[in-house]
Amino acid sequence: MTENPIFDRELTRIRRTPGQRALTIIYNILLWVAGIGALIILYRDAGDISGIDREWTHRLYVILSLINGLLVLLLLPGLLSGSISREWEGNTFDILLVTGIPHLQIVTGKLLAGVTVALLTVVTTLPLLWVILMAGGVFHLDILLLFLLLFIMAMFTGAVSLFISALTGSTQTAMICSYAFVIINCAGVPLLSRLLQNVSPVFGFTRYILMLNPFATLLLFLTQQTGNERAYTALFEYFGFNASGIAANNFYTISLMVQSIFCALTVIAATAVMGKKNFRS
Repeated sequence: MTENPIFDRELTRIRRTPGQRALTIIYNILLWVAGIGALIILYRDAGDISGIDREWTHRLYVILSLINGLLVLLLLPGLLSGSISREWEGNTFDILLVTGIPHLQIVTGKLLAGVTVALLTVVTTLPLLWVILMAGGVFHLDILLLFLLLFIMAMFTGAVSLFISALTGSTQTAMICSYAFVIINCAGVPLLSRLLQNVSPVFGFTRYILMLNPFATLLLFLTQQTGNERAYTALFEYFGFNASGIAANNFYTISLMVQSIFCALTVIAATAVMGKKNFRS
């Protein structure tokens, strides 16, 4: 990663972006105050850390994890949706080409820089998750799997934002389209799929689009991870899956593979778009 000059350049640019450091500080203050405050209340009511109700530690863990997931989904479009289009708007793209850096290296460097900043913001909340781990109900492997899922979520969202940035060539348009994709994919598609399945069984295939929904993957992952089988079953049935079927038993493996493949294809598509626009220019 450090051998990619674009990664170093983009990482420096993002870190110098006005408000980026302030956003991280404010985010951590709010999360820590809420998390520690909740744990203090639970400890006071229980009288001992071993007496804290595991159901409440599970709920706190799920809430913090979902907040981190939302941060990734909302932060990446802001960091990367103008990453490529800004080069054309600022007439700096030709300078990049003079250096002889391949288009693929430019795209991956920008993607990894944005993902790194987002995940570093998430990592700053790791000690708080560790406090919850000490209270019981959550294990080291759970947190490691959570961060793996957040990493793939960041790569997926960042790759789409970069592709839109390359395709539109306009920072403002790319940002609007990137956030629209996140909202439609995470909220609109599941609701539309549910509506179509209620209309006719013919639309049952739409349930599999959920494999491209990183927030749904995170939500289902957390409900099963905390042992909330009732919520897990209800969510799967709402999305139109058989809660005891093949898709439910292998949902995370399949969805993470699908999202990883989609991410790779999107990076290749962004590289191809950059090459065509450069050729035309």
